[in-house]
Amino acid sequence: MISPKRLVVALLAVFTLIAVSCSESVDDAAQDSDIVEESGDEVEGPVDEEEPANENEPESGSEPAPEARTIGFAYGLDDAPIYQNVLAPALVEAERLNVTIVEGAAASNCEAQLADIDNMIASAVDAVVVLSLCPGGYDAQIASAQAAGIAFVTYLWDHPDADGRILLADEIPGEMLADAAIDWYDNEYEGEPEDFSWIMHGCSFAPPNIQLRATIPTERITEHTGVAPLETDCALAPAPSLDATTQFLQVDPDINMALGLVDGAALGSYSAFEQAEGFDTSNVFIAGVDGELPAIELIAADGGVDGMYALSAALDLEAVGFAVVQVSLAAIDGDSDGSTFQTRHLPISTADVDGASEWFDRVFGAYAE
Repeated sequence: MISPKRLVVALLAVFTLIAVSCSESVDDAAQDSDIVEESGDEVEGPVDEEEPANENEPESGSEPAPEARTIGFAYGLDDAPIYQNVLAPALVEAERLNVTIVEGAAASNCEAQLADIDNMIASAVDAVVVLSLCPGGYDAQIASAQAAGIAFVTYLWDHPDADGRILLADEIPGEMLADAAIDWYDNEYEGEPEDFSWIMHGCSFAPPNIQLRATIPTERITEHTGVAPLETDCALAPAPSLDATTQFLQVDPDINMALGLVDGAALGSYSAFEQAEGFDTSNVFIAGVDGELPAIELIAADGGVDGMYALSAALDLEAVGFAVVQVSLAAIDGDSDGSTFQTRHLPISTADVDGASEWFDRVFGAYAE
């Protein structure tokens, strides 16, 4: 089982950040006729042979290539499946803007992530983007980067000295989980109130803002139903969540709900319910946060077995990937207006299967290898 201290989620509201259009300039005659000829024929008329074209000069109507930059992406949880869903669009945006992304390889280890950051600073990247993994914080790394003229960007957290920020408002997915769960309990739960039982996959080691995803629904659902949840602590990946849920089922075979701080935890409960012999999957509600690929895939398929996986409070991971590049460039250039990006969560649910399918195609399908 993965150590709880190595399983702090990184997450992942929704906007496609930038589309760049480039208009070709045409000569006065073409503008007058509103026709641009694209044939390979030679153009008649005088040619000044004494002034050959400068091969290094950009063609008329084209923009000069952006200045080459290098960004270090110290995600920390690069062994988590969601990392690739953020990295793929980031690489596309990086290529478009002449940026090289240097990846870390911490595999959920704090000390390894700090070493990644130190190596990126030593190699003189232009910016470093860091997800908060280490309990001790990153004051020394921020100071070291800025002393070397390197912009420091926080990924899904904040620091007063950061040069750029990609931020989350985690009370929003917490309220989404609570709203959807209470609605299901009031309108779809088939059973007596005294028989209701549910699981909350939280994490005491997560940053305080991330914990809102669990504490808000725990408080609201407990107050509404009178039933406190069975709780796990940082069983956030599918495998440890499956194991924990299986143990709960041995004591209480009639669990009706499982909510996850991240979709990975909720997916583990889904697998446990699906595999449990004799378990009634028709009276179950499962939801998570971040819009991880397997979760959106299940939702787009009507929630999987008996519609169990009903909702994900999803991050637009494409927009977040773009932000890794865009916020970094703004921070490098001292652009205060562009150096903060506020993510948003949107409810992707079985109430709109077509919408879930469209989300899947844009956020994941467009970057499939």
